[in-house]
Amino acid sequence: AGVIVKYRFVYKGNPCLRIGVITIRKEIKILDVSCVPVEPVPIEHIDYPIEEVVMMNGRMLSTRTTSTRNSRQSSIDQLSVKSELDGFNEEASRRYSVIRKEVKDNHGSWKSLSQLQEIELAEILTLWRQASDLGHGPSQFNLGIMYREGRGVKKSASKAVELYEKAALQNIPKAQFNLARMYQQGIGCNQSDINAFKWYRKAASHDIVKAQFNLGLCYQLGTGVKQSDSSAGRWYQRAVEKGDANSQYNLGAMYEYGLGGLLKNQKKALSLYQLAAHQNYKPAINHLKLFSIEQTPSSSPSSSSSSSLISS
Repeated sequence: AGVIVKYRFVYKGNPCLRIGVITIRKEIKILDVSCVPVEPVPIEHIDYPIEEVVMMNGRMLSTRTTSTRNSRQSSIDQLSVKSELDGFNEEASRRYSVIRKEVKDNHGSWKSLSQLQEIELAEILTLWRQASDLGHGPSQFNLGIMYREGRGVKKSASKAVELYEKAALQNIPKAQFNLARMYQQGIGCNQSDINAFKWYRKAASHDIVKAQFNLGLCYQLGTGVKQSDSSAGRWYQRAVEKGDANSQYNLGAMYEYGLGGLLKNQKKALSLYQLAAHQNYKPAINHLKLFSIEQTPSSSPSSSSSSSLISS
């Protein structure tokens, strides 16, 4: 089982098959050498070309024929395996969704799965681990969630952070957001507002709405970045355009009190508060009870979640 790489080449005129498996560091570990004569195969004795065949769970992911020694020694990342790994991740995700729905529908617990569910979850985790070991970002993110929640594996926040970061470095937006949360809360890593801001900004640039709100809040509170109401307002506005109630409320307050370079606009503020209230956002509902277009309150309402960023 696992990801297998086979090298077919000619050794001193005799057909030879070398089998290797890819480790987490993407190095090739030779498991077996079958050739004539049976002896180690010095690379300088290999005749080119060499055919590389990558297989996973009995399925061929890709083949490549190399004609030079340098290309043979190139990284596995250069193989065209991404689309196939995407397929494995989608299969694992689909199967995981079935188990998750069963647990939810039965009001069950992940700690009391049936034997069949445990077997299925183990197979799902195997797919994600194998794809993750090949550097597949979405699989690293999904495996990170499993470690964060302790589903099918021993719960480990530090392992989750490690996997989130690997995926985040490959521009997986949800991984960037989750990593930012871990840094902001100091879970599985040393607490760092600067790192939290860094990853919220990256996730926000990929249109993760919660990240856009949290980034706005970072700017408004000066958390991990120099305080800037104008920057906060811009990020709240981007999240408002996607219907985020937190941002509707905070941007409403900025219009009500003329913060961040915005002109006071009571009608605009009222409209934003109402949008948030329609989503049953309690701070907006409570504020609307006191809000009056004719009379501006003497003090501004507290920013949404001013004590902590979104954590769910």
